[in-house]
Amino acid sequence: MATCPPHPSHPGGPLRHAHWWQRTWVRYAALTTLLAISGLVILALVRQETGTEGFLVGLGLAILPVPLLVAAFRWLDRVEPGPWRNLLFCFAWGPARRH
Repeated sequence: MATCPPHPSHPGGPLRHAHWWQRTWVRYAALTTLLAISGLVILALVRQETGTEGFLVGLGLAILPVPLLVAAFRWLDRVEPGPWRNLLFCFAWGPARRH
């Protein structure tokens, strides 16, 4: 008479813990760090090209309408709201640049 094992066996032996670089939080932290460093490098390059005064004026004018735009998009999306992460992704992506 054949009996079944209490737990299904896994090919290759028992389960092993994921390596530290395969953990989800490590990947998110690495991606966030990479994006933050890239953003800081871009901001430094823009400041170098425009000067400190031009950089601060441009930064202020870019940040000023963000709360109004978020409020407008959330108001338009009031009937069937989407997840916040989609809105954050759109703002992080930024406008398409045309030359």
